[in-house]
Amino acid sequence: MTDLQDHVKSVDATIRQFVQQLSGGIDDPIVDDQCLDEWPLELIGEIGRFWSVTICTGGPHIEVTADGQYAARLEGYWGDDRYTLCGEYLDTFLDHLLPERADQ
Repeated sequence: MTDLQDHVKSVDATIRQFVQQLSGGIDDPIVDDQCLDEWPLELIGEIGRFWSVTICTGGPHIEVTADGQYAARLEGYWGDDRYTLCGEYLDTFLDHLLPERADQ
């Protein structure tokens, strides 16, 4: 497994823990002393653009993103490498952080 895959899978595990808490009725989930609403670096929820939650940048860049035609996906980029994971839990994650997406 590459460093990029390790990073993306680590972020994926954290997202799954947040979503598990959201699904259990917890509105302000916390994982490893980090509140979900304070975890992402950037939220992009503008009409006509990809919905995006940036988790980390630099080395690597990891984000959860979706557009109007496709389900959310967790994407990691590092140099020329790219690694993507998909799952319905990512839609739950985006909808919580970008409620305007859920309203469409």
